[in-house]
Amino acid sequence: MPVSTMSFSPDGKLAATAFYENWNIKVEHLATRKQLHLLKGNTENVIMLAFSPDNKLLASASWDKTIKVWDLSPAHCA
Repeated sequence: MPVSTMSFSPDGKLAATAFYENWNIKVEHLATRKQLHLLKGNTENVIMLAFSPDNKLLASASWDKTIKVWDLSPAHCA
C-alpha cells in the first residue's frame, strides 16, 4: 500500500505511517514490528505526522483541512 508520510518517535522506538489508499495511520514498535495503533478518522490524505517528545501523542495534518492529536497511551492500544 502506498505511503503518504512517515515519522519516527524521538526515542527511535516507534514509527507512524500514513497510507494513501485508506487514509489510516499505523503506529508500530520498530524492534518487534508489532502494531500498537491503527488510527482512523481522516477523509483525505495525511500529509504530516509528528510525535510529542514523550511519545504519548501523535499529531497529524490532512488534506481534509484537519489537524488531529491522537492519544497513544497504552489504554488506547489496538
